[in-house]
Amino acid sequence: LINVFEDIRMRYYPYHNDDYELIANIGICEIMIENGFFKENDIIYATLDSARIGNFVTLGNYNGALEWLVIGEKDDQLLLITKDCIEALPYHNSRKKVTWPDSDIREWLNYDFIEYTFSEEEKMFISGAVLENPDNKRPGGAIGSNKTIDEVFLLSHDEVLEYFPNGFNIYTEPTPYAEKNLTTYEIEGRESWWWWTRSPGLGQDMATAVNGVTFGIADDGLVVTEKCGVRPAMWVFKTYEAAKENLENAEVNPAIGYDIYAAVYSGKVPEGK
Repeated sequence: LINVFEDIRMRYYPYHNDDYELIANIGICEIMIENGFFKENDIIYATLDSARIGNFVTLGNYNGALEWLVIGEKDDQLLLITKDCIEALPYHNSRKKVTWPDSDIREWLNYDFIEYTFSEEEKMFISGAVLENPDNKRPGGAIGSNKTIDEVFLLSHDEVLEYFPNGFNIYTEPTPYAEKNLTTYEIEGRESWWWWTRSPGLGQDMATAVNGVTFGIADDGLVVTEKCGVRPAMWVFKTYEAAKENLENAEVNPAIGYDIYAAVYSGKVPEGK
């Protein structure tokens, strides 16, 4: 068990060093092993059709083969998020009132990122998702937006809490490419950085973010022009057969049952979707 802990500690809990935290994290490792997330001395990589929550899969190429962590599952689909922060970008290129549908980062994810990263066959596996975009829950927090449909997206504030309970599996690092442009801050005497969620902050010119060192969420948010880390997320089909069937029967998936590109661009969800 100590061997398992040493193998994954620096990936998931790199700043936990005292005896109390060591015992706590070994306890977490026990739970992870019992639930099939890890084997002895093994970080599990899998194919889409065999992957389980907690596994890693490889899909696409963004300045190197792109590794994804499986954080959710439903029917014949998996929810993936990049293992690393693969870019450092502002949420929006100018400081103004903005929400997810109109943000520059959303447009980048659904156009530039997809086109640069995936082959035509790989794009077929992306299922698209109808996303909730609620208000910031802090008193006086910024207003969210209507539902959107996106192929690639950022997790919301609430989804971070849902898919990374108690910080489980949340540890990430910026790639060397992203690190060059990342805005860093000094927090409690050490260098720190953030990665974006799609949720609004306290002001309409702010968005919430996750600290890459402490793993805390900045509920009040950061100004949208800051260059924070980007961890794309997306729902994908597990098999080629499921992806092909979805394209042939588009009405099965409300995210692809009409022109998804027009929906992504406009930020609008048709009535009933």
